[in-house]
Amino acid sequence: MFIVQIKLTGFNNIENHFIEESLIIIGLLSGLFIVGFNYFVVVFRYQNKLEENEQLLHNKNKELNNYIDSNLQLENFAHLASHELKTPLRNILNFSKLLSKKIGSNISVQEKEMLGIIENQALEMDELIKDLFELSTVSNEPMQANKIELDLILNNMIKFDFFENKSNIKILHIPKEIFANRSHIKEVFKNLISNALKFVSPDRDAEIVIDCQESNQEYQFSIKDNGIGICETKRDKVFLIFKRLHTRTDFEGTGIGLAICKKIVERHLGKIWIEDNPQGGTIFKFTIAKNLA
Repeated sequence: MFIVQIKLTGFNNIENHFIEESLIIIGLLSGLFIVGFNYFVVVFRYQNKLEENEQLLHNKNKELNNYIDSNLQLENFAHLASHELKTPLRNILNFSKLLSKKIGSNISVQEKEMLGIIENQALEMDELIKDLFELSTVSNEPMQANKIELDLILNNMIKFDFFENKSNIKILHIPKEIFANRSHIKEVFKNLISNALKFVSPDRDAEIVIDCQESNQEYQFSIKDNGIGICETKRDKVFLIFKRLHTRTDFEGTGIGLAICKKIVERHLGKIWIEDNPQGGTIFKFTIAKNLA
C-alpha cells in the first residue's frame, strides 16, 4: 500500500507539473497570438497609411508636373511675345505720334484725347513687353555667378536710381562681397525698393530699411517699409505673373516685377517671402545661397 501511494503521489506530481507547463505554454501562445494580432493590425494600418501617402504623393507630383508644364509654356510665350510684339508696337507708337503731329490743330479735343489714349496704351504695352523680355531672359539664360561688391552696388543704386528718395532709404548690415549674378541681384533690389516707395500712404514719408543676416549656408536679406501692407491671404499671389492687387489707376506697374524677383532668387538657390512689419507695413525677405561660386 505504501509503495502504491508513493507511485500515485509521483504520478499526481507529474500530472500537475504537466498541467502547469501546458498552461504556461497556452498562456505564452495566447500572448504571442495577441501580440501578433496587434502587430498585424498596426502593420495593416501603416500599410493603408502608406498607400494613402503614396497616392497623395502621386497626386502632388502630378500637380507639380502640371504646374511646371504650365509655367514653361507661360515662359515660352513670354519669350516669344517679348520678341514678336516689339515691331508692331513700335509702329503703332510712331504712326500715332506722326498722325498727331501731321494733323496738328485740325482735330477736335475729343479726337486729340483719343490719340493720347492710343499712345498711353501703347506705352503701357511697351512696358509690359520689356518686363516679359526680362522674365524670359532670367528664365532661359545660363546662370552665371561672380564675386560682386554688393555694398557698392546698393549705395550707387540709391545714389543714382533713387536720388529723390535717398534720404528715405537706410542700409544697415550688408556684406561687402557675395557671389551672385550682378545684373539679376541688382534687379531684385531695384524692384523691391521701387515697390516699397510706390505702396506708401500719401499722408506719410516712406521709410525703407535694407538689412542682411548671414549664416553658414546663405544670406538672408530684408527690405522693410512702412507702406500700406499686404493681406496675408494674398502674399503668395503677388509673386505670380500678371497678378496685381491694385488697379493701374491706383498704382502703376505691370504685375511682373515680383515674379521676376522670385525667379531670380530661385536661380540663386534661395526663396522669397513676405512678413508683417510690426511698426506697420511690409518686410520682403529673400535668401541667396553662399555656394554659388
